[in-house]
Amino acid sequence: MATSMNRILMPACLCTLSVASAQLPQFAPIPLPGFPSQLANDFVAGDFDGDGDLDLVSVTPLGPVALENVGGGVLVDASAGLPALQNQRTAAFVDIDNNGVRELLLTWTGGARLFQRQGGVWIDRSANLPSGIATIHGAAAVDIDGDGDEDLACAGSWLDFGQNQLLRNDGTGVFTLETVFLGYSFQVIARDVDADGDLDLLFARSGLQLWLNDGLGTFTNVTASQMPPLAPSTTYVVAGDVNGDGATDVFVGGSDIFLTNDGTGHFAATAALGPAPGSTSNSALVDVDCDGDLDVWRGNLNFPTPSLFLNDGLAGFTSASQRLPQLSAFASQCAAADVDGDGDPDLLLGGLAVVPSVLWNRHRQVVIPQPPSIGTSWDVEVWSEPNYGTSVRVGLLVLAGLLLSTPVDLPPLGLLRLDVAGPVEAFTVVFLPGDGPQTVTIPVPAQPAYVGLPLHVQALIIDGADGRFTNAASTTIQ
Repeated sequence: MATSMNRILMPACLCTLSVASAQLPQFAPIPLPGFPSQLANDFVAGDFDGDGDLDLVSVTPLGPVALENVGGGVLVDASAGLPALQNQRTAAFVDIDNNGVRELLLTWTGGARLFQRQGGVWIDRSANLPSGIATIHGAAAVDIDGDGDEDLACAGSWLDFGQNQLLRNDGTGVFTLETVFLGYSFQVIARDVDADGDLDLLFARSGLQLWLNDGLGTFTNVTASQMPPLAPSTTYVVAGDVNGDGATDVFVGGSDIFLTNDGTGHFAATAALGPAPGSTSNSALVDVDCDGDLDVWRGNLNFPTPSLFLNDGLAGFTSASQRLPQLSAFASQCAAADVDGDGDPDLLLGGLAVVPSVLWNRHRQVVIPQPPSIGTSWDVEVWSEPNYGTSVRVGLLVLAGLLLSTPVDLPPLGLLRLDVAGPVEAFTVVFLPGDGPQTVTIPVPAQPAYVGLPLHVQALIIDGADGRFTNAASTTIQ
């Protein structure tokens, strides 16, 4: 293998692709496997197989779809063994036994079930849940009482007289039911809004309820004194520090306004993000351009296309939807997760009659447009801040014959996935301000013995004092 690889790795020819920003989206859509219908109602990300990367679960009318990440964002259908639940509502991940591996909570009209992935098989752990659970419309895994295990805060749907509730973990993964919250909700999120070191709860439906935690799992409803009045259209919220002051702020779907936090859990309504014709649905606060602040990836229920807004660091937002590819107006379900482990968030997309997809973030990315063939030149694309970079960046593309069985985390560079102890070859690419992707062209010798040999590439992108690994991409010689 070493001899063969050394014969293949040869000096590369570099050329620049210059494409205008409006014509070169930052995100590239790829359909997700395993979906029985073109309707993804929900996406959740978590490590359900214990290998250190993010797996995905989505809810569809025909049952859940579980996608196992086998490394570097390669997703395979792992739904076999999960029930085809009717009227399914949501999915959530929870670590029931504090071992770092996430179990899967599935909810539907009138019930909930719990599953654990072991040895490539789903094990039903629903006996760990209490009886009498009403319809749950959403759940958040959170250690509400500081005992080291994750509990479940649940948003109860109005169906079947659902009630917001708490499922408290006894430390062994067995839950008991407590109905300590008022009303029912579309959604619940957990954040430390008053900076006292414990997680508080926000329930969203026709406004917001804020419940503060005393650190031991006892909650007080402070909505009237600490939240501004909100429009009844409030259905979904996301939270994060949008103005850089260290406090957790809230983006309110429906009215599309921000609630800024004074640091003690008292919120005030600030300027709206911008008019959205319809009702904002699942959205995300994520740093899509890796500049240290949270941007908005916004979905919508009433059929305008999803939109992207960039943050200036002080909660000043400008539209950047030109960085998105062409999307369906029916794509209402938006989420985000760093699926390929390269340090920038990828976008997830679903909706009515929409092919569920991941939109790969090519802020830092290596792409193999076509597999190499013997006797030809093979192109590898290296992306860095496509057309919006304002500084000179250097990329070091590394070609290797082997991947590491377990990626090595090298802070602050991220995950090294290539086995650099074996034969490797490196190629330097330079990005000037405003450049698009660079193409590294590698000649492949006309040797039939090379057919079937695996090749793996990963790049290190250096921008001033900052360096970060991209994803790794793999192929075989044809």
